[in-house]
Amino acid sequence: MMERAKALQSYKDNKAVMAVIGLEMTMYKHLTKYPQMQDWEIIAGMEELRKRLSPLAFPGSNPSTHGESLWKDFEPFLKDLDRSEAADIVGVYIPFAKLFSGSELQSRQFQRGLLGFLQQYQSDILEKIPQQEEQSPIIRV
Repeated sequence: MMERAKALQSYKDNKAVMAVIGLEMTMYKHLTKYPQMQDWEIIAGMEELRKRLSPLAFPGSNPSTHGESLWKDFEPFLKDLDRSEAADIVGVYIPFAKLFSGSELQSRQFQRGLLGFLQQYQSDILEKIPQQEEQSPIIRV
């Protein structure tokens, strides 16, 4: 988790830190909805998020189901954040996820690690998810 801490420290802006937390909460919701998902699928979804945030268009690329779902849940966190900064945040998070996942093709190590970390250290935020999904797609921290 040191790589995560280093990534967070590089952002001085509180909005950027909130976007990282928003990304993690988005992945948490997605992983609890699809518990059999493998790490490569969530990483591919994050790569699709980064493509969508890019100022460059990628015509002809087919969006994945997981990318679509992540985008739908992550998009509300982008209201107060520059899209290029959000792309940078996702871009920093992807290598962290790949490193944590390891080289096994069907790994779920990142998934288990992220879920465990969030349940252990951010349980107060996770408790707010069901209440706030009824009111708004944005998780207030």
